[in-house]
Amino acid sequence: MKPACATSVLPAETWDADVLREGRKAKAARIATAKAVCDTCPIRRPCGQLADDRRDIGVWGGTYRGWNPARLPRMTHDIAA
Repeated sequence: MKPACATSVLPAETWDADVLREGRKAKAARIATAKAVCDTCPIRRPCGQLADDRRDIGVWGGTYRGWNPARLPRMTHDIAA
């Protein structure tokens, strides 16, 4: 079963969190387009869960996940090493 985004004719940037030189209205329209594709996806829920687990940004599982420092992967630093 393929995700809807993989079979879409839209460019991969459609699902990105940020595209350089993009205005607010253009970004909102792009995200709405991506979400509409997600609405037709057979693996929408697992896709969103994967994005949450990996702390991905962009449109995943029909939800926009913007850049947020709290979503950065947690790194451990062993000071004894």
